[in-house]
Amino acid sequence: MHDFNIRAVFSSGGPLPAEALPRCRELFGQAPIEVYGSSETGGVAWRQRNVDGDAAWITLPRVSVRARDGTLQVRSAHLADDEWHDSSDRVRMLEGGFELIGRADRIVKVEEKRVSLNAMEQALLETGLLDEARVVPLEGSRLLLGVAAVPSDAGWGLHERDGKQALNQLLRATLADVVDANALPRRWRYVWSLPRNPQGKITEAALVSVFDRRWPETRLLRRSPTSALLLLYLSPDMPCFAGHFPGAPILPGVSQIDWAIHFGRELFAFPPKFLRMEAVKFQRVIGPQSRPQLDLELSSPEGVLRFRIVSESGVHASGRIFFGERT
Repeated sequence: MHDFNIRAVFSSGGPLPAEALPRCRELFGQAPIEVYGSSETGGVAWRQRNVDGDAAWITLPRVSVRARDGTLQVRSAHLADDEWHDSSDRVRMLEGGFELIGRADRIVKVEEKRVSLNAMEQALLETGLLDEARVVPLEGSRLLLGVAAVPSDAGWGLHERDGKQALNQLLRATLADVVDANALPRRWRYVWSLPRNPQGKITEAALVSVFDRRWPETRLLRRSPTSALLLLYLSPDMPCFAGHFPGAPILPGVSQIDWAIHFGRELFAFPPKFLRMEAVKFQRVIGPQSRPQLDLELSSPEGVLRFRIVSESGVHASGRIFFGERT
């Protein structure tokens, strides 16, 4: 045995293969302490397999775990809130911890039918019409499925040429060979990018937020570090048109400013505190069937976001929004 005088060896990032453990014990005089967790949850549990066959993970302090439909859920002080976080790992619960028994296939039950979300996503991507796709369970009076997706150039081309419903129908037809008709997705949202947290992960909560009807579906036409051009897809059923005005709906100015800030924050980093607006003008009305473009430009040191909403009819709105640091 080599005398490395090592007090402890830690391993994280994935379970060590069992065949590596005998050599580790021989070299270090002990098995590594393995840490199970993720960038979202932080550390969740640990184990040290000094004996072959010992696979139990011991939950770390200030971390709670449970199994829901056989899949691990975590509640931790390291998370942003006190809600239960869904993992993709199947577990067997033990005294003081758990045993991992494989990855979950993201199975949900819709209309009493078991549906694999992974299989649906794979089928959608194989069409070549989408660059990214996530099938999302949406809670309500009953569970239904939604699809949040980033179309490919071919998908956006179909969307532009024949409309959103044509793209929906083609993708639904593809899924008809994968799931029963009752389990087909009922809601579809097409965006320029799926939401990711600072660690680059796509969370379930963020995916659900994609279906918020306050924001239009968007296609990114151009982007640089300080500017971007978005194509906005408006529809009559958006809540911003309700009551404004009956029989002749138009997009409120406050929604236009809200969209400029919302998409500006998605695309750029600028100070958090709203200070003021200058030179804000609303020159042409925007109706519910419009396809306007939102042109954004950021002056980074000053924290000034310039916006213009334009279409073939001309400029609809423009202005400057100033931001600063919190005091």
